[in-house]
Amino acid sequence: MLRMKTLIAASFGTAMVALITPAPAAEQLNLYNWSVYINPEILTDFTTETGIAVNLDNYGTNEEML
Repeated sequence: MLRMKTLIAASFGTAMVALITPAPAAEQLNLYNWSVYINPEILTDFTTETGIAVNLDNYGTNEEML
């Protein structure tokens, strides 16, 4: 009985580690946002720091977004 509990606990622990392991980062980030909401320098800095390219597409109204 103790061996079974130990095996279950070990299996659960292994499963939890697998669930919290971070996924590899994407090569690019796609943003859809208001037209003047984000300073382009921030996106450039983000790309410089992370190596992830940012594609920004803008909209001007809620209707355009939909």
